[in-house]
Amino acid sequence: MMWLYLHFPCLQLDSIAEDAPTEAIVIVEQTHNTIVQLNDKAKQLGVRLGMGMATAASLVNNLQVLPYDSELSRQRLTKIAHHLYIVSADIALMDEQGLVLRIDTMLKLYNDVGCYWQQIERDLTSLNLTVYFATGYTPYAAQVLAQQQVNVISDNRAELKEHLNRQRVTSLGLSEKQKAALQRIGVLQVGQLVSLSLADLAKRFDITLVNYIGRLTGQLVHSLTFFIPHENFTAQCELAHEIDQVTFLNQPVAHLLGKLAHFLITRNQVCSELYFIFTLRDQSEIKLNVISAEPLSKAQEWQNLVDIKLATLTLSSPVIVIKLFVTNTQAAVSQNQDFLKMKRGNVNALISMMIAKLGQERVCMPIPTADHRPENANRLVCISDLSMRKLQFEKGESLRPSILLPTPLQLRQPMKILQGPERVEAGWWDDRVIIRDYFIAHNQQGQCYWLFRDQRKRWFEHGLFC
Repeated sequence: MMWLYLHFPCLQLDSIAEDAPTEAIVIVEQTHNTIVQLNDKAKQLGVRLGMGMATAASLVNNLQVLPYDSELSRQRLTKIAHHLYIVSADIALMDEQGLVLRIDTMLKLYNDVGCYWQQIERDLTSLNLTVYFATGYTPYAAQVLAQQQVNVISDNRAELKEHLNRQRVTSLGLSEKQKAALQRIGVLQVGQLVSLSLADLAKRFDITLVNYIGRLTGQLVHSLTFFIPHENFTAQCELAHEIDQVTFLNQPVAHLLGKLAHFLITRNQVCSELYFIFTLRDQSEIKLNVISAEPLSKAQEWQNLVDIKLATLTLSSPVIVIKLFVTNTQAAVSQNQDFLKMKRGNVNALISMMIAKLGQERVCMPIPTADHRPENANRLVCISDLSMRKLQFEKGESLRPSILLPTPLQLRQPMKILQGPERVEAGWWDDRVIIRDYFIAHNQQGQCYWLFRDQRKRWFEHGLFC
């Protein structure tokens, strides 16, 4: 087996949408009040990892401080695993800052370790994250090298062993008590430690250290729980600066929609409904539901609808966090781009904009009913009462007018028949029987009408084609 470890030391900091990168930002672990993450501006001003908060505050005026959130880091790590799952099958979360990927099972697809790493590196570059990496013949060996920023990609066992042996025992995933005990007996480097047999280690140290060294060297099996991707999409953007104007929400929202687009396109899926939650400074929440009349996958298509909905928001307090959820996705179905289907797409786009502007409870559309009588053939239904599958505009087999008169008018002008007759005979079940022959005709001005002739040979206008 061969493994690649990816170490992300600044996940929380990288997840912040920095619209003012000139300011110094630090992430503080509150238990010990020490800095665990910081941006380049803070480094330039003298702040360092592990520094106490009081010392950092004395060095930098207006230092922006955020508490460390382990859950946020784990959520971000899960998102990265989702992103990489498209190109690598076996992925496991090792801790709050690292992923381990099994390489040997992927080499039939990528030929060698170099080609495999090129694909992983390309995907990581698009995420704009701080990452250190290393390969190894055990998960722990790759983890140690990556956390020490060795950044080695190789399948040469001797080379990787040499890199590992040079590391200090303080770099291992052991407790501080275990590290101190090893140093007291003169074991300072990993090479010295792994040269000892597990039996000898077991005589002087507890079983947790023996198990760790056994897995580090491959003498003991290291069982992992591999990542299984979620079917639903969720994403969160923690803002570096509070936003109190709706117009400034566009950029972080676009960032989330870009993530959604990648999620959908790489899975060949589309969705029809988005859920946003805007968390305000006073801890209240604003929920925003955006619906499209046809399933979409591209970020810009969703952005147009979201912008319309955002214009309706009123912020009682500044926004500090934005979350995006999509619970229902479906497989994308390619369609022939003929003229009628292009017209259907235009109608769906119009419906989507109307829903975004007015709300789905105020938008109605006609749907066909099981009745051949023209005046009863359709009924208006609120879109909120329809499933999204029924929002698709389809052309029926029979040609029908754009405008149907509520009451037929007796024909009073000369007409030229273009098409017909079409016999409609219905209504026997409710004692409102009609027997009519329908025609399409036009008058001297070229206007097209829908006419019918009843059993008494009388002619009526019933609709107009626009």
